[in-house]
This record gives sequence, C-alpha cells and structure tokens, in this order.
Amino acid sequence: RWKQSSSLLSLSTLDSFIVGMARRKDSGKLILLLAIGSWKNRKKYSMKMIANLDE
Repeated sequence: RWKQSSSLLSLSTLDSFIVGMARRKDSGKLILLLAIGSWKNRKKYSMKMIANLDE
C-alpha cells in the first residue's frame, strides 16, 4: 500500500514528508526504513528514465 501511494506523489513531496516525519523522534526507525525504501525506488525510477531516453 505504501508503494502505491508513494508512486503517486512527486519525489520532492515524498522527501519533504519523510523529513517532516523524521523530526518526530518517536518514529525514527520506521522513517529510516521508509527513507531507504524511497531512495531505492528513486534510484530505480531514475534508471528507468535514463533507459527510456536512450531508446
């Protein structure tokens, strides 16, 4: 469910959301996982974009 909603958001919106949530100290580990996940998705996404440009 998280992946679906995050793909609908722009990456900058997702980043600012993660940063905002990370400021709450009580949710540190969860936010760290989400941040890592979004970074991996972003990397995958940018690779896909580069591949599309090459074609």
